[in-house]
Amino acid sequence: MMKFFQIVLAATLAFSFSASQPIFADTPTDQTPGAQSLAGGDMVMFNENSKKYHALSCGHLTRCTHCVKMKRSEALAQGGIPCKTCGGGD
Repeated sequence: MMKFFQIVLAATLAFSFSASQPIFADTPTDQTPGAQSLAGGDMVMFNENSKKYHALSCGHLTRCTHCVKMKRSEALAQGGIPCKTCGGGD
């Protein structure tokens, strides 16, 4: 009976961690949205076509097929323009 509870607990924890981190179509699994900053600067999602960058929580990301995760400073260096809705995470 104890083994059964251990299996159920392990499955529940595994599911809850994987379900809490949405994955976008063109985002590799090791770059999941959620952490607003890493060492070296704030992270944003940068649309390589429109040159707009978004906060990781921006609603526009659900439709973004050309977005890549990068530091805000890198997005700005590439001519990035903040999203009018989320402000690019500012």
